[in-house]
Amino acid sequence: MSILNDTILIEIAAYKESELLNTVHSALLQADNPDRIHFGICYQYDKLDDYNELLKIKNCKVIYFKESEAKGLCFARNHCQHLIADEKYILQIDAHMRFVKHWDTGMIKQLLGTKDKRAIISFYPTNCNGEMMTLPLDDPKFDTPTNACMLCASKFNDYPSYFIKYSSYPITNHDNKYRRNPFISGGNFFSYSKVHKEVYNDPNMFFYGDELPMAIRLFTNGWNVYTPSESYIYHQYERKNQSFPKITNQMVNEYKRFSCLLGITSGIDFFEYGLGKKRTLKEFEKFSGINFRNRTISTFTKKGTYEEKRSNIYPVKKYKKDLTTILQEREKIYVVIVDLFEKYMDCIDSCYRNSANKDNIYFIVGTRGRNVSSLIMKKYNIKSITSFGINDSYSEILSKLMKNVTDGTIAIVDSSYKFFGGWDEYYSTQLNLCGEKSVLTSWIWYAKSQKVLDNLHSYKNLVFEFSHFEDYLPALKYNDKIKLSERAYPYQVAFNPNGFYFGHFDIFKEVLFDPSLNFKEQNIIYSLRLFTHGINMYMPPLSYFVRTIPEDLMCTSKKNYPVICGLFNNDQYYSRELPANYLYGLGKERAIWDFFDFIHIDYS
Repeated sequence: MSILNDTILIEIAAYKESELLNTVHSALLQADNPDRIHFGICYQYDKLDDYNELLKIKNCKVIYFKESEAKGLCFARNHCQHLIADEKYILQIDAHMRFVKHWDTGMIKQLLGTKDKRAIISFYPTNCNGEMMTLPLDDPKFDTPTNACMLCASKFNDYPSYFIKYSSYPITNHDNKYRRNPFISGGNFFSYSKVHKEVYNDPNMFFYGDELPMAIRLFTNGWNVYTPSESYIYHQYERKNQSFPKITNQMVNEYKRFSCLLGITSGIDFFEYGLGKKRTLKEFEKFSGINFRNRTISTFTKKGTYEEKRSNIYPVKKYKKDLTTILQEREKIYVVIVDLFEKYMDCIDSCYRNSANKDNIYFIVGTRGRNVSSLIMKKYNIKSITSFGINDSYSEILSKLMKNVTDGTIAIVDSSYKFFGGWDEYYSTQLNLCGEKSVLTSWIWYAKSQKVLDNLHSYKNLVFEFSHFEDYLPALKYNDKIKLSERAYPYQVAFNPNGFYFGHFDIFKEVLFDPSLNFKEQNIIYSLRLFTHGINMYMPPLSYFVRTIPEDLMCTSKKNYPVICGLFNNDQYYSRELPANYLYGLGKERAIWDFFDFIHIDYS
């Protein structure tokens, strides 16, 4: 297919726009090949005259909302993105634009000229004042490209906003060079269509979220923004009766959401609207010259002088495998089994048979029972079996077993578990949604009878709730009436109720298990320690296993009040100081009191 036939989807978010039809007709009239121009429009206006006209235009898809149903610019942008079909390119614009002749061929040549398959062409277009907006759409003034404008950052908006105020300057030297830029223009964004299949606008943002937050997310997903020397599009910045958003509840929530995206505050799950994993936020700050936490902007950022060498500092960084790579390469999962009931082979058999990728499941076992033959170990990929005495506690066994793992993903279970089919792919998928510094936990239903075990899937939508503190530990109460089977994403929780963990090896290397605690204490205290180390714990909506032995039988070892009270540092119970080099203490990323605020408990 030649460059003249490659299709382009123009995405337009329009709210009570009087120039929408003129913008659409300008794009068609000035294109070299109008037949390859498609439109994806989010129309938010009670007046339906323009809407009815749009429906008559070839290759024009329109989503309609009443004015009262509109939820902001980012909401509309998100809906436009979902109108992408098989178009090769996308152009995201505003609804008050004018196009230069041959714009479609010119923009594609600019994108291809970057020689970057993850390139984005984005900048603030030249202003089209009121007089130019009244000219015929094919007026000679629209025959030749104008100057592109380099985006700069001038200052931060007023606190508590972490958004910035942009400025720009025209590039008068038409040298056909492509200058890297950390920022994007939401009203002039041209790239390959796959960019909007990978990185969607966050519909929970309101107005400003379609530029700076999107620029950060695109950067961390490995996309590169370029500014060419010429512009094939005009933008009307000054409009009569133009109204900017007032400080509404939506905008206050947008401020909070952006500060959470930056890691300055916490408490929001972003899922597919979070940062990418190919570059870090710190790399974006270094490239852009912006320090969000300190609210500072470098001189070169204000001037827009992004040197060529600065543009090449940050090639795509190879982070831990994303979900697709995990499933393609079938990353190892080490199932660590603490066997207090001499049932580990039943657990291994259920786990192995019900895994989607059997060649990548390995077992590390600590047991009070007998070892099995080398043939059985080879058949089930059992890497090690360690024997322990009758007086060894759950935590002592677990702590020693973890030393046998050096990489991959870890699933910690006990030997009473029975698994559902595809459990490994399900938890890998859920963990990928949560981000790097995250682990999964899950409720584990006690299957009292063989009837339950014969119909495991009927219990997959049961979840639990946590209640208040009881003495120094929370009381855990289960609720079998909550059904979340239709929920797609994991949600953040405060506690691990019964010992199941699923996460990357690095997490458990950073936060070691304390061998001195019993089963219940370990789960509660370890949850708290993960939180203070900046690690979030999530619960998937479904559980892929059940327990065949009551949890109470796990809690048979000694209690350790001094360690717990030493961690909490509560004078009422405090009995000894923990040593300075104590390996099982709290982290420094978050305060313990932030943990109590997170779970809405007044521990004082």
